[in-house]
Amino acid sequence: MKAIKLFYIKLIIAMLVFFISCNRKEFLDVKPDASMTVPSTLDDYLALMDDDVAMNGAGNTQPLYPAMLEIGSDNVWIPDARYLNNIDEYARAVYNWQENPYPALDIKDWNRPYITVLNCNIVLENLHKIEKGNENSGQWDLVYGMALFHRSHAFSMLTSVFTPAYEKGKADQSAGIPLRMSADVGEKLSISSLERTYARIIEDLLKASELLPEEPIYKTRPSKRACWALLSRVYLWMQNYERSHYYADLCLEVNDQLLDYNTYSTTTNYPFPRFNDEVIFNCNMMLLTTQVRMDTSLYKSYDQNDLRRLLFFKAQSVGDGHRFYGNYDGTGYFFAGLANDELYFNRAETSLRLGYPDVALKDLNKILLSRWKKNMGISTFMPYGEMDSKALMKLILAERRKQLVWRGLRWPDLKRLNLDPEYATVLTREINSKLYQMNPNDRRYVYPVPDPVVDLNPNLYNLSN
Repeated sequence: MKAIKLFYIKLIIAMLVFFISCNRKEFLDVKPDASMTVPSTLDDYLALMDDDVAMNGAGNTQPLYPAMLEIGSDNVWIPDARYLNNIDEYARAVYNWQENPYPALDIKDWNRPYITVLNCNIVLENLHKIEKGNENSGQWDLVYGMALFHRSHAFSMLTSVFTPAYEKGKADQSAGIPLRMSADVGEKLSISSLERTYARIIEDLLKASELLPEEPIYKTRPSKRACWALLSRVYLWMQNYERSHYYADLCLEVNDQLLDYNTYSTTTNYPFPRFNDEVIFNCNMMLLTTQVRMDTSLYKSYDQNDLRRLLFFKAQSVGDGHRFYGNYDGTGYFFAGLANDELYFNRAETSLRLGYPDVALKDLNKILLSRWKKNMGISTFMPYGEMDSKALMKLILAERRKQLVWRGLRWPDLKRLNLDPEYATVLTREINSKLYQMNPNDRRYVYPVPDPVVDLNPNLYNLSN
């Protein structure tokens, strides 16, 4: 019976999404049986939040996290023959940094996170119609906290793609994203300021962290630790190093487990199990194309004794490079969730920026000791000793990139680091003997809002605070 009810709940949401995408008047004439389709009980709302296909992008039918974050980054290489013959115009345009890679198109990278937002708003608007009492308070808080987290998570994804890097003192005048706070699919959209966008994400995560359990029953569900991990990520994007460090530390105090990469097979395609001990919250990324290979200079940067070289990548045919297989989903679907390894790098970087190089060095050495081959039970990795702060920062950032490859994090990392000339990166690609380049802080780091969204919302860019 629950499965049937969930089917009808998803059916009405699909119809709402259809309305959003096509804006046809005929939709208004559809009158489904509300008793069959409209969620109305705590169990309904929990089922909606537990739908891991819709809320986490489970499987590859409705992946959630935008793949544009990797395709446009310097982690990626597409061989010329595949670029010409095997990928579509949209993927080529993202890869070679066109100013508008998807003219007149609706794109999943925008629509999917907003479908998640719609699900959350349905819950948040209607949950208060159910009286909270002693018998249902635990489930009521859980559902409310899940909706707040999932909406913040979706907003953070959209922010990493469609907004510029956060700069203190400028963010109130920079464009953020439309903060859809209503389940009304006819709501006219306007862009919130970047300051307000981040404030909304943080406010809801803090509220959710008060309602959710420290650890979830299932890692597709959010938890306090998931809220803290996402707060650490968001504050890092804002260059608020003190708060990013605080939440990384808070999360790792509860559970600081790291996988020993020596215990996983280097011959298996997908060596890491789903929901492994490092995973805090599971989420999958869209697969824009199967033709992607890893940047050759990035691949060569892994030491021969670094097990990530073997566990993350598999050689293709001669001249065809290496594909990435090291995701934490245990399958061919790309993990883009929250995990302890990211927090170690958040804490290492922010410790150094706050003047604690010994703490930064300790975290860096700890994670690398678990990544390198062991010989007779002893790691072949020789821990780094005291060094100049600039050299240590460059090392931390290089290892962060190598560990968190294909997580959707490289693009926002490039954007925030480009604000500091010391760590800025010039991106270059050679495609069919033609050189493409993108300089630090180029406006193409901000993907444009899809044209159909702008066409339906003529006042979109009237900044709202």
